[in-house]
Order: sequence, then C-alpha cells, then structure tokens
Amino acid sequence: MGRHFMFAAGGYGERDLTFFVDSGLVHLLEDGGTRRQAAVLATRSQYRTWGVAPGELSGTHLRAARPLRLGPLEQDGHLLSIAPGRRPPWSDLGGVRVDGLLSQAFLARYAWTLDFDRHEYTFRPGSRP
Repeated sequence: MGRHFMFAAGGYGERDLTFFVDSGLVHLLEDGGTRRQAAVLATRSQYRTWGVAPGELSGTHLRAARPLRLGPLEQDGHLLSIAPGRRPPWSDLGGVRVDGLLSQAFLARYAWTLDFDRHEYTFRPGSRP
C-alpha cells in the first residue's frame, strides 16, 4: 500500500506556512480542569520562525497569539503543542517542507472532504463550535 500525505497552504497571523493536515488527535492538555486539544504541533525552532518569542516556548504548550489559517479559513484562540526534538518526521515529506502539523482541533469546526481528481479540499461549516 502506498503512502499518502495531505498538505495545505495556511498560516499563523501574517506568516504563510505549509501544514501537514492530520485529522487525528495531536495532544491533550488539562487546562483549568478542561481537556483541550492542540490545533498545531511544531518544534520550538519552527515556532520561532513563525515569530513566536522564545520566552513563550519554555513549556510543552502555548496559546496562539495570532490566528491560524488554512486557505481562506481562519480561527483564533487555539492551543499549540511543542513537539519534542528538533526535527519531526513530517518536517520534510517527499521534498515538501512542512511547517507544522494541523490537527482535528482546527478541522473539527468543518465538514470537509477531498477531491482526489482536483487535489482540493472542500470545507463547509460543521455542527460543532
């Protein structure tokens, strides 16, 4: 069985990025008694290139100070997870530089599908907030 990778253009604030799209669970954090799922997984060095200050990268998670974007979609207030190590296995897939892994915490707000013939994602508002 062959491998398949799902990439998409997105961003963090004004910074344009390429995300590995992963519909699975990335990371949970207990936040004031509530479990929150991280929307993005990236390394400290990747976050620094996005303009995140080193002082914000001391723990395992941080709150997004800027909106996350996926194509024309934009969301505020997400939890970001810091990947252990310096080079995650998805940072260069098939010659494509990947800036971070975008997860279900972002995608859950939409019903979405892939058009494999056109190589396009299609999104519409979902039923979950």
